[in-house]
Amino acid sequence: MKRLVSVQRKGERTYRELMLSIVNGLGLKVYFRQARKVLIKPNLVTSKSSAEGVTVDLELIKSLVELLNEESKAEIVVGEAALVNTEDVFKDLGVYGLEAAGCRVENLEKGEWVEVRPPYSLLFEKLLVPRRAFESDLIIDMSKMKTHELTGVSLGLKNFFGLLSQGGRRYAHMNGVNKGIVDIYSYFEKEKKVISIIDGLIALSGRSGPIIGKPIEMDCVVASTNAVLADAAAARIMGADPAAIGHIRLASEVMGIDLSEAASDYGAPEADFDLPLLPDERPFRINLWVHHKFHKYPVQKDSSLCTSCTRCESICPKGIVTIENGNFDYKRDECVHCLCCVEACNTGAITSRMKNEYLFRALKRGWKTIKAYKDQ
Repeated sequence: MKRLVSVQRKGERTYRELMLSIVNGLGLKVYFRQARKVLIKPNLVTSKSSAEGVTVDLELIKSLVELLNEESKAEIVVGEAALVNTEDVFKDLGVYGLEAAGCRVENLEKGEWVEVRPPYSLLFEKLLVPRRAFESDLIIDMSKMKTHELTGVSLGLKNFFGLLSQGGRRYAHMNGVNKGIVDIYSYFEKEKKVISIIDGLIALSGRSGPIIGKPIEMDCVVASTNAVLADAAAARIMGADPAAIGHIRLASEVMGIDLSEAASDYGAPEADFDLPLLPDERPFRINLWVHHKFHKYPVQKDSSLCTSCTRCESICPKGIVTIENGNFDYKRDECVHCLCCVEACNTGAITSRMKNEYLFRALKRGWKTIKAYKDQ
């Protein structure tokens, strides 16, 4: 029996009608009525708007809050910890305006943190998570349909990464981001009720996501009570094989989830996503060799775009990035290729390149040719 993944087109419907169809289709009113404390964790990673394909549409969040209040007496919090300067992001996007719908907006960076143990400990023996998330019995994960140059896609699973402490995020970026994603998601999936909602109304395409890219109107929202299946369905809509996305594949293997259960009647994608090249993409499973030969590294794309905001400096886990007069530089012999600096740059001044990219492309084409021949 296929597990249900709801894929809804908005079309001419209002946001409320769209969200209500998701709630009814997945039977979420039962979740709402049983909840006492609800955390809605949207992807509000930077001050770029939903129309740019970067952050979740606030009207979607507002409609969800209103439906929750109609069905539940739960305490509802919309909480996020952005890459940097969460308060500025909230003010720039108008996030505090959501409180008029009957919730509280909370900067998770400012709250207390609680130590927990992930069930599989792929990367972390212990995790620090926000007390707000720890005490909530229902976590509603609201992500954006985006590409991501390090993980391929940024969807529901990747959005849980934002519930790691800043130190945890830095450690994962240096030592295994896919394992870190699975550790944080699997903890909440085991301990809480989880709903994953992916905003694909306007998605983000491009190899420099999740901040820089081309907005694409997809006019859809993907939802499930399992973030792995929601991600698998959304990845297919984007034209990607979910089994080729490291964290989706790892989560399915570790948690025993069959990706084919992500049944969706959405059909073929209506837009061509420019997906990043992934060094750990199959068949290149010898990851140490792959990382050495094909890792990505940051470069300054256009110094005229640099505003000297120093976001790249402050987020670098090794502290090796410097900005001087709009010129980006870093100690190359100490770089761990986590691409945090690229992700933090919201002007496009910094991008990434792949070492030996032409060789990688040639190997990839060769593998596809061999696979096509074997499948005949």
